This record gives sequence, C-alpha cells and structure tokens, in this order.
Amino acid sequence: MVKKLLLLILICLLNTLYVVADESGSCGTGVTYSYTKRSGTLTIRGSGKMSNYGVASDVPWYSYRDRLKSLIIEDGVTSIGSYAFAECTRLTSVTIPNSVTRIGSYAFAECIALSVTIGNGVTSIDSYAFYDSWGLSITWNAKNYPAFSNYSDNPFYDIRTQITEFIIGDEITSIPSYMCYEMSKLKSVTISNSVTSIGEDAFYDCSGLKKVIVPDIKNWCSIDFSSRASGNPLYYAHHLYSDENTEIKELVIPAGVTSIETFAFYGCSGLTSVTIPNSVVSIGTSAFYDCSGLTSITIPNSVTSIGWYAFSGCSGLTSVSIPNSVSSIGSYAFSGCSGLTSVSIPNSVSSIGSYAFSSCSGLTSVSIPNSVSSIGSSAFDGCSGLTSITIGNSVTNISSNAFDGCSGLTSITWNAKNYPAFSSASSSPFYNIRTQITEFIIGDDVISIPNYMCSEMSNLKSVTIGNSVTSIGWYAFYDCSALTSVTISNNVTYIGGSAFSGCSGLTSVTIPNSVASIGTSAFYDCSGLTSVTIPNNVTYIGTQAFYGCTGLKSVTWNAIDCSISSESNSPFYDIGRQIKEFIIGDEVISIPKYLFSGIYNIESLTIPKSVTSIKETFSDCAILTSITWNAKNYPAFYNYSDNPFYGIRTQITEFIIGDEV
Repeated sequence: MVKKLLLLILICLLNTLYVVADESGSCGTGVTYSYTKRSGTLTIRGSGKMSNYGVASDVPWYSYRDRLKSLIIEDGVTSIGSYAFAECTRLTSVTIPNSVTRIGSYAFAECIALSVTIGNGVTSIDSYAFYDSWGLSITWNAKNYPAFSNYSDNPFYDIRTQITEFIIGDEITSIPSYMCYEMSKLKSVTISNSVTSIGEDAFYDCSGLKKVIVPDIKNWCSIDFSSRASGNPLYYAHHLYSDENTEIKELVIPAGVTSIETFAFYGCSGLTSVTIPNSVVSIGTSAFYDCSGLTSITIPNSVTSIGWYAFSGCSGLTSVSIPNSVSSIGSYAFSGCSGLTSVSIPNSVSSIGSYAFSSCSGLTSVSIPNSVSSIGSSAFDGCSGLTSITIGNSVTNISSNAFDGCSGLTSITWNAKNYPAFSSASSSPFYNIRTQITEFIIGDDVISIPNYMCSEMSNLKSVTIGNSVTSIGWYAFYDCSALTSVTISNNVTYIGGSAFSGCSGLTSVTIPNSVASIGTSAFYDCSGLTSVTIPNNVTYIGTQAFYGCTGLKSVTWNAIDCSISSESNSPFYDIGRQIKEFIIGDEVISIPKYLFSGIYNIESLTIPKSVTSIKETFSDCAILTSITWNAKNYPAFYNYSDNPFYGIRTQITEFIIGDEV
C-alpha cells in the first residue's frame, strides 16, 4: 500500500516537472531566449541585436507575457527590439546592461509599475519605447546619450506624466536639458554624487515632486545648474533628503566647499537653518532663493560676495549678520525677507545692489556704513516698517527710487559728504517719500547740502545741520512748509537760491556770521517769518530773497560790506511796506544805496557809531520821523546834498545826537 502511494506521488511530480519545462529559441542574430515557467523568468542572452517585431503578438513569448515576472538581459545584447516586452504587465523591474545601445519603439509598452535601469551604453531610445507604462521608475546611467535639442527629443516625453521616480545613476556627470521635462507625476528624484551639471529646464514643471535625494551635499553645492532655476528639482520639490527617509532641515555645508553655486538650494522651503563653513568664499545667485522656512543662517568671515537673489524670499529669517569680508551685496540678495527685523551691514561693503532689501517689511532701522558708495535702484523698496535710516559718509550714488514704498520712514540721517548735486527735486532719493519725512539730520561729515536735498518735504518738522556744512544748495529745503525753525551752523558761507523757499511755517531763522552769500529767493514765501538778522559777512543777497515773507516785521542788518545794484534788487523791495522795524548793527560801516528801497513804514532809525558812509537816501521811507545819530566818526558834509536825510528833511520831527558824537 505504501509502495503504491509513493509511486502515485512520483508520477504527480513528474507530471508537474513536465508542465513547467523550459522554453527557448532565437530572438535575433546571435541572440536567444529561454523561459522558465516555474519562476516566470525570461532570459535574453547572446551577442548582437534582438529582432524588431511589428506588433506585440509577434514576439515568441507573447502567449505567456502576462505570467512573466522577471526579465534578465545579459551583457552582450546590443539592442532591444521593438515591441519586445510590450504588455508584460507583471514585470516589476528590469536592468538594461551596458552593452545595449538601442531600445526599440514600444519595447516596454504597457508595462505597469515597472522599474527600469538604463545602462551606460544606451545612446538611442525609440519613440514610445515605454508607451503607457504607468507608475514607471527610471534609473538613468546613459552617460553618452546625445543632448536633447528640445523637450520633444526626450525619449520619455510621450509618457512624461506616467513617471513617478527618477534616479540619476553614479556614472552620470551631466543631466541633459529637458531630462525630466513636464514629468508632473514625478514624486522623487535622486541625484548621484557624480553629477557636476544639470541642463536648462531639466526638471521644468515637475510640479508633483515631493523630495530630492542628495547623498553628498558637498558635491551638490558645486553643481552647475546652467542659467535657469528650473534645472534644479528643488524648485518644485522644496524638500531635500539625504536618503529615501531622512529629510535635511538643519543644513550643514561640509568643510572644504569653497562656493555655493547658483540655484543650489533654490526653493528649499524645508530648510530651517544653514551653517556655512569658513572655506566658502562666495554665495551664488539665488543660492537660497525662497527658502521660506529658513529662520537662521551663519555666514562666515571667509565669504566675500553674496550674489543676486541669494536669500530672496527667505521670509522666515529674522536677523542677518553680514561678515566684514563681504564687499558687495548683490541685487535682490535679501528681497522679500519680510521677517527680517535687523541687518548688520559691515564696513567692508562698498555697494548695495538693486532691490537688495526690497519688501523687507519687518526692518525698522538701517545704518549704511561709511564704506558704501552706491545704493541701487529700489534697494529698500517696500520696507514699510523702516522708520529711520543713516546714510554713510562715502555714499555718492543713491538711486532715485531706493526708498520707494518705505511708508513708515520718517527720519533720515545724512552723512554723505561728497554727494553730487541733484539736477532736480525728483532726482533726490527721498523724493517719492518726501511728504512723510518729519526729521532730517545733516551729519558732521557733510560739507555741502546738495541742491534739492529736502525739497518738498512738506511734513518736515526738524532739521539739524552739522557743524562741517559750508554751503546749502539751491532748493535744499524748498516747500518744507511744516518746518518751524532751523539752526544753520557757524561754518555755512553760502545759502543757495530758493534754499528755504516756501517754508511757510518758519517763524525764526538764525543766519550765522559765516554766511557771505544769500541766493535769489532764498527765503521766498516764508510767510511765518517775523524777523531776520543779516549777518556781518554777507556780501551778496539775491533778488526776492524774502519775497512773500508776509509776516516779516523786523530786520536787523549787520552786513559790513554788501552792495545792492538797483532798487528792485534790494532784498526787501517787495515786502518793504510791512517792515516796521529796521535795526542797523553796531559793526556796519557803510549803509548801501537802495537798502531801504520800498521800505515805507519805519518810523524811527538809529545810525550806529561804526557807520562812516551812507549811500542810501531813504526816499521811500515815507513815515520816518525820528533819527538817532551815533556815527561819531562820520565825515563832514561838503554841502547840504551830502546829507543822507536831505530828501526826507521835511518829515523829520525828531533828531537825537548820541553821547559819543
């Protein structure tokens, strides 16, 4: 009985072995196949090209294609024929050996969820080679594959929305342009350590990317991404991984890295902190662009340049300390860092690029060091939280819109001692925010206040002029109607034309003895001014210097040597009727002709003891009735007509001779 049972089992086993017996045959010149039904393994071997097939049903293994689980293509095979493995739906992975140079059309069509490793010898992949292969994962080692001239040359373009994973193999040094173009379902990319460059638009519109796996950060920092951010898969993925499961949040750049290249960490919002070693000397353009999760970064003293857009869009950054080694801050370097509340710009920086700190709305104050000579266009545009700024003494160029959109900026400290004159009010860097400035401080290093410096700052209430200032330019404080007082330092020798014109709120102004020239219309329309003192060193006063000063009632004249060329050129000609008091200072030697032109309403006048010459005739002084004469050394009159009061002799009712005469 036992013997019969054993015999029956043996017969069943033999039948089973017969059922799974291997099949084999030819599938090309010098190429054969064998199929093991028991394991579902198809092996292609030989030396040469596989045959091309017209349709999937022509291949020798078509009848059991849906039972094929494993495919082995041995080294020696040089091409994979058209339709060779089409509709092999149970295949999960295949490695194409380095001997293969060509993959034929539809070779792996409709192979669902297939993982394919492309060998290094492949130089040609025909159209539709992977047609309708959803969930495809590709490992690319084709190091000699010709460059794609455009995205349609990419062998995966027709199935770009079906690929979910792309791995760049260890033999690849350059990822071609358009490599993963519009692979919108791509979720993961692995970049090998061998890669040194990534072509333009290599990862364009890979909108589904969630992770970029970079085993070696040191190598990653030196990759050349050409000229487009879309060459960097981080542009879409935003998250950097060291392996499949480990995200890098606190990035430590390895020692030995000398440059963080352009676009290196572009869009990597998953980063929270970055530590840069002392070996790094440059941070490239857009290196950390839009790393919005970044809250801190350490920039070492070895760094000498910060490129354009380097930290643009890093909205989580709260403070930045730029080291003393940096000589220039590139355009847009920190633009959009809305969380930035403070920034330290060192004395090594000579230029601040256009839009460098634009839209840094959290900044409240900025000090531009003395090393900076140039501030670019819109450098601080949109810094709405900025309330004060200090301009260093070496600045010679500030773009006219450098502070546009700084809606909270009210206080300026100006130390730019060699700044060239502005050609117009609109060329002032503060012109577009002129109505919000309430305080302007001219530092002690400034020698000349440029023309139009504070022109039309209608809400300016306070001005401090440093002791080193020697000249105040034309229209410097034009139409500063809220200004109530101004102290002009003792070194000023020149007040330019219309310098304070339109300062209707000025009630008093002290012109120091150092001033020699007061320009045309210098105090034009200063309607709130009630008194003015002309200092002793003034030699020139332009026409209409006090025109429109409707509140001016009292004038003190101390000018020792000031000539007036005509009646209409008298500084008080146009406002003479309102002046009630005219005081001639104790140091005046000569009273120039036409000084009292148009002055009708003074009733009394004292001639000080210092006067030895009176060229004025006082003919316009219609109600002058009282004279006090203290001119002890005045020369004798040769005849009555030499008497300066001869023309008004009939109106004088009182004449007082002083004690020293």
